[in-house]
Amino acid sequence: MALDLARETGAEIVCVDSMTLYRGFDIGTAKPAASELALIPHHLFDLLNPDEDANAGWWLDLAKETLQVILSRGKRAILVGGTALYFQLLFQGMAEAPPKSGPVRKDLEERVAESGPAALHKYLAVVDPTAAARIHPNDARRIIRALEVFQLTGQGISQFQTQWDRQYGEAGSKPVGDERWVWLSWPRELLRQRIARRTREMIAAGWLEEVAFLEGRFGTWGKTAGQAVGYAILRQVLRGELKMEEAERKIIEGTCQVAKRQETWFRSMRMLAPIMCHGKEGELDSPICTGFRKA
Repeated sequence: MALDLARETGAEIVCVDSMTLYRGFDIGTAKPAASELALIPHHLFDLLNPDEDANAGWWLDLAKETLQVILSRGKRAILVGGTALYFQLLFQGMAEAPPKSGPVRKDLEERVAESGPAALHKYLAVVDPTAAARIHPNDARRIIRALEVFQLTGQGISQFQTQWDRQYGEAGSKPVGDERWVWLSWPRELLRQRIARRTREMIAAGWLEEVAFLEGRFGTWGKTAGQAVGYAILRQVLRGELKMEEAERKIIEGTCQVAKRQETWFRSMRMLAPIMCHGKEGELDSPICTGFRKA
């Protein structure tokens, strides 16, 4: 859909995705093919190796610079992706939470390793129930960050995040000028069917072989890359810890959970208007693009 719109308008595509940032993460992130890259300029992908970590502030600075360059050439930009945090940063900037603390973070990481993320999530629900409601009990990285902020400041991370709304208010929740911001909303069962089919197609295309190559080349992966949906599970297959059939099931379930969390984020962003998708299974049909143009 983005490619079709870019062809029509002469726009360039900016990837808003925390995993397409990684070189070699091609099949499992559905990166654009070489033929597509030859037709439409794409930005903000293939910037890091798997053993490097991204952070939100770095990405936001890079995204602003990229958009400025595109617009200065008189071009339009189409921002496409599913990393809701990055969209929120673009809409409302960074929350002024305290920087990371080595000792505090190490202690929390050890507690997660010992008791599991769900145990710390229960504690987070006591000290910052708003943040706990937004964070999945298995999302160790975000649980650790939320508890780190609480231990450093005595305040919940949700209080810092509300700075975005206080700073920008209604003006920060509406499109500006000719901007249009939408998200595609699929019926839950149809979305699950699409996710299952896409997972099987990526495995058939050599996803496991891709992971094996990355494992052989980089060995140790950074925290961000190591949490990519599917990649961590396929690494278990390579280590003999999981059968391929079970891995496929886990990838589908994990991707469905990510999609559900994305939908929760997108529904909470007043900037975004939903486009309801009702195409047949396997189709992203023209009425959807028509709906986008009308929006």
